Amino acid sequence: MESEKDFKLVGREKEKEEIIDQLILLRRGGNEANPPVPVIIIAGLAGVGKTKLASQVFKDENVKQNVGLPARVSGTNCNSFDAVSIARRVIGATASSPNRIVFLDDWRVEIGDQDVNALQHELKEAAGLCVTAIVITTRSCLVAMARKIAASPVKSYTLPGLNEEESLTLFQTILGRGPVDNSSITEDVRRKFVGQCGGVPRAIIIMAELLCSPGSRLTELTGQFLNKLKNYYDVEFPDNYASIIVPCFLKITCLMLRD
Repeated sequence: MESEKDFKLVGREKEKEEIIDQLILLRRGGNEANPPVPVIIIAGLAGVGKTKLASQVFKDENVKQNVGLPARVSGTNCNSFDAVSIARRVIGATASSPNRIVFLDDWRVEIGDQDVNALQHELKEAAGLCVTAIVITTRSCLVAMARKIAASPVKSYTLPGLNEEESLTLFQTILGRGPVDNSSITEDVRRKFVGQCGGVPRAIIIMAELLCSPGSRLTELTGQFLNKLKNYYDVEFPDNYASIIVPCFLKITCLMLRD
């Protein structure tokens, strides 16, 4: 089955176009010798599609040509904004353009004007690179508020869950790619399944993968799901958690199919 990153973006077309337009507009609007670096913030729950949306923005040819190429820095294990460390990772990212969009993915620490300036300085001095924009994905309300940024233009987007039709589209797309025939699952039952996911794309994807996978892969996929939960929410589960979750999932599935 395809990787999650290969799935088509569903329900985020409006936000995608708005972010692309903002990046290009802000980039072209900087006529000064040292224009301020625009900051785009994409906020929302874990699994709602923040990173997916950002990656689709970066793939746009107009963004590549007029703004720059992305350099991703994961914020999962960052407890502070270390401009030197971030610059090192940006420089290490392979790219043919000197113009870089610094992509702070899953960022959990507030940043301010001094941080933006320090990063600009480090990249210019160390490698002659130009920071054309900073794009942040975050689950933190404080990061999304950008309280400490005054010198740079900031645009923030909070992603809601997908609506029912968008959820169903994503769910059915993944079901159709699996090795198991799910044609017997009615639309009413499919709607019940996606209704349990709260419009969160990652939950919809995992639910569909579990349904369309052979029974022998159920435990494996559940284990992958639990590992993702550990990473996203910084929690630990007991060793027998998978053995509890799998039967529960099967029971819920049987009840919904029977209804």
